[in-house]
Amino acid sequence: MASRDEVPASLEGARILVTGLKIQTGPIPVKFARVGTVFPLSVKRGGDGTIEEAINPPRVPLRPYSFLEVGDKILGRDLWGFASSPLKPGDIRVGQAGRSSSHSGQDVTCRGTCFLELISGWRGKPLPTHPREFLMTES
Repeated sequence: MASRDEVPASLEGARILVTGLKIQTGPIPVKFARVGTVFPLSVKRGGDGTIEEAINPPRVPLRPYSFLEVGDKILGRDLWGFASSPLKPGDIRVGQAGRSSSHSGQDVTCRGTCFLELISGWRGKPLPTHPREFLMTES
């Protein structure tokens, strides 16, 4: 199990639990060359992601620094990612996960081909280029 709270860091798995204070799903699906149609999501105001199920069979990761093992975790201020299975605002659960003293917290489980990248961690500088730009231009 690895954990990271500084850029660069990302997760790739078949199922990722995303926890945070402000989780938002993208308005429309997006098509990426290497992945196909995906459903984006973002986490603002602090959050984390944990791989619950690894990709089987393993494949070449989207990012060279991606964590791929069950239990691996990233955490920080802003995260962005996607899942190949649809994500709807109703899938986001409000409750104990991700709780702070002033916010009840939210969580959602992404399924299919899942990717989550740290844009801004608790330490260090933020990511210079949004991962969405990298994935749209790659072939």
